[in-house]
Amino acid sequence: MIVNNIETIVLDADNVILEKISPKIITFLKELSGKPEEEIKSIRKKYWEQTKIGAITEEENWLGRKDEEGFRKGIFGELNISKEKYTDFIGKLRESYRLNEGAIDFLDELKQKKYNLCLFSNSSYETIERAYLHFKLDSYFKFAFFSHKLKVAKPDSRTFDILIKKANLITEETLFVDDKEKNIITAKEFKFQTFLFKGVKDFNEILKYLSERTP
Repeated sequence: MIVNNIETIVLDADNVILEKISPKIITFLKELSGKPEEEIKSIRKKYWEQTKIGAITEEENWLGRKDEEGFRKGIFGELNISKEKYTDFIGKLRESYRLNEGAIDFLDELKQKKYNLCLFSNSSYETIERAYLHFKLDSYFKFAFFSHKLKVAKPDSRTFDILIKKANLITEETLFVDDKEKNIITAKEFKFQTFLFKGVKDFNEILKYLSERTP
């Protein structure tokens, strides 16, 4: 089998470059509502499916809105959390942003070796894009694709079509790194080289993988 050299690396944000945000959100909501964790996860998932594709705004996700189907309560409404606590909640969420240990060293090395880097994330503004800007990650990435702006999310093949076209990728020469198997499966269908990220120790494994494909 011929293995192509890598020119470009596509990286997920949440749970790869950034610490996973969803457990923090669940903890904050549990503190505010006193509701069981499984109930909170179920409600958040329902709204997240709409927020990550930009079908509802960030504020509508939390506080609700009126639409043709009636009034959507939003996560706060469904968990009986006062809207007056929204500002403090968002502030706490922003303060919780963290980079994964070793992420900057990893990005520095990739930048030094002149790989083209793309960020490709299922996102909302507050959960991912704001953290991306906060940590000035745009200094590393040539392109950044956020699902709430694309209006479609991984693993939908349409997101990959957009990525490939806008970043002008040759997929056989691109390493796709993600922490979800379903996204890896779609990437393989597009003939990306792939790496399933399982933890920060994998930063070194990715560098090793790349070194074996350097001419």
